[in-house]
Amino acid sequence: MLKSVACAVVVSLAASLILTQQTQQDASSHKRTVRAMAIRRHARNSGLDTVGGLDDAKSTLRRCVLLPLRHAKIFYELPLALRPPRGVLLHGPPGTGKTMLARALAADSGVPLLMLHSAALESKWWGESSKLLSAAFDVARTELAPCIVFFDEIDGLGRARSESDQSCVYSFKCELLRNMDGEGAVVVIACTNCVHSLDVALRRRFTKVVHIGKPTCAERHDILRKLGVDASDRTLLRVARASEGLTGADLATLAAEASSHRMSAKTEEAIEAHLRRARTAAEFVRTLGPLKWSHWAAALRPRGLVVAGGGAHA
Repeated sequence: MLKSVACAVVVSLAASLILTQQTQQDASSHKRTVRAMAIRRHARNSGLDTVGGLDDAKSTLRRCVLLPLRHAKIFYELPLALRPPRGVLLHGPPGTGKTMLARALAADSGVPLLMLHSAALESKWWGESSKLLSAAFDVARTELAPCIVFFDEIDGLGRARSESDQSCVYSFKCELLRNMDGEGAVVVIACTNCVHSLDVALRRRFTKVVHIGKPTCAERHDILRKLGVDASDRTLLRVARASEGLTGADLATLAAEASSHRMSAKTEEAIEAHLRRARTAAEFVRTLGPLKWSHWAAALRPRGLVVAGGGAHA
């Protein structure tokens, strides 16, 4: 009898040891996965000053995110009521620069950026997504802080909870809410195109909400200038006036299309000759000549933005 009890105890201890070792290995594996998502070094000239337009949003983010992260030892030791927001929600139409702002903030503040999205966190194994999310915040607080945790398209992860949610999905959302309440110099920034679809409890944790709308004419002009296209300021202003309703991403695509129209004016033989002579990309662009209004108009016309005489309509 005693032998059987002793054997059962030994088996139980062995199973517990194996389970503990497996749990530790899983946690270590999750942390390795998370570390691979972190951006620790940022490209030069990639700060907020390189983002065109969005002056009000940039001013708000400098005050609420940039300064606290640069001086984390001061800001995050203040009384709780005076601390900067731990959650910042950027919402607005697609292509308006929400992700670019998060990257620029991390570059300007000189802190790591941990980029998370649904494809990186979802798993076919039950409960693995919650564990990976927990590991992400653990790495952020213990290894990366001060840092920014950025959720791209958070509506894909944090939609309103419902009775139809599977238990693992419900558990993941609860884990997200729990970690949003954590301590440490970690700022959570999220972006979405569908702010009203977010879970109410999650929405409440983003105490600072910044709307990123479509650019005005002056902002479109600034965006075009900061794209670095080879065109006169007068031409860029004309394009800005003719591109009502386009976002920053649309303007970048428009510039690429205008540049392709510049190349179409030359024969393939001439382009090949220019490529052979050019030693750098900048030198090749110079040989093509500046972007003229006719190139921009050809790119704008399919969008229905240019009318006869070079005018514009919304």
